[in-house]
Amino acid sequence: MAAEHQPDLEPLLPWLKAEVRRGDPSSIAASSRALSAFDARDFAPSIDVPTAVVVTKDDHLIRPRRQHELAKAIPGTEVIEIDTAHNGWMVKPDEVGGALDKAVGLVAARIGRKG
Repeated sequence: MAAEHQPDLEPLLPWLKAEVRRGDPSSIAASSRALSAFDARDFAPSIDVPTAVVVTKDDHLIRPRRQHELAKAIPGTEVIEIDTAHNGWMVKPDEVGGALDKAVGLVAARIGRKG
């Protein structure tokens, strides 16, 4: 497990491994199929609040092309790209955290708040 190489996650490893083992493979596969088929582009143009999209460039579940299509459909959205896959939160938590922090900062700046 990639999280084993993250010293900050060491105290959480028993819980994390138990959560991964709890997943029923057929349910996980069905969820993955449903997630990859979901398309929000029809209603994305109606989003009228400051928005930021974090694109995971190595994602094989939701391809970067589809992530960019969604971002493009949201008026005025900010895009932050990171070099990670769908599980980046687990294997590259610092990079994902940094991207999320940047996204929140961009949105906060657009609504007049300092982050």
